[in-house]
Amino acid sequence: MSFQIGRKLGLAASLLALILPIILVIFYGLLPATIFSLVSASLTGGLYGVSGAPLISFGDIIIPIIAIVVIALIIFIMNSLAMQRLSQYYNESAIFRNSIYGLILGLVGIGLTVAVIIKVVLYADASARDIVGITTVEPMTGTIATLLVSIIFAAFLLELVSAVFYLLAFRKLGDKSGVYSFNKAGKIYLIGIVMTIVVIGFLIIWIAWVYSASGFNSLKPKALETPNPPNSLSTPPPPMP
Repeated sequence: MSFQIGRKLGLAASLLALILPIILVIFYGLLPATIFSLVSASLTGGLYGVSGAPLISFGDIIIPIIAIVVIALIIFIMNSLAMQRLSQYYNESAIFRNSIYGLILGLVGIGLTVAVIIKVVLYADASARDIVGITTVEPMTGTIATLLVSIIFAAFLLELVSAVFYLLAFRKLGDKSGVYSFNKAGKIYLIGIVMTIVVIGFLIIWIAWVYSASGFNSLKPKALETPNPPNSLSTPPPPMP
């Protein structure tokens, strides 16, 4: 029972992680670029919108971000529950221990990132001013800008350490189960987190979830060990004359 629940939870979490980015691209394809532009405008001052209308409203950013965070939280909790079940099944505590460390650090990193985005959006909404039909944002003071950049850097480091723990968890699961797609998933996920400084990192993370889904789908229960038949203590019958 522990094995089947763990396998199904892990597969469901991986598939949800694969579907989520596709939905985001369909409905909010320009959201990441808009957030990046808004952050740049807030830190340095610059264009926010045209024709006197904001490029994007507070609700347009915060509502999708909250939805993304909630779904991501569900994905990683499901993955940790799967690791907990499989950790029990394979009698290897390191599988769950590393995954829960990764979960905690990852959530803190996501929380810091979301807090910075909310701060930037609130600041841009409050400081925007209209000049001849073009809305601009006043640059933040150096102290605030430095603080926000420092928080983003700290969040990146937390996500990086989180990815290392996930790598260790997946590697141990791959070694115990003999399904080495997990080893690849852990390595690719770590590379993807490193590469999030450029856009391609998110695609690499998506590929990591492909290997994770393949790994959970390929999991098989351990073969039952059949005991050797006991040695017969009875003497063989005498040969026929």
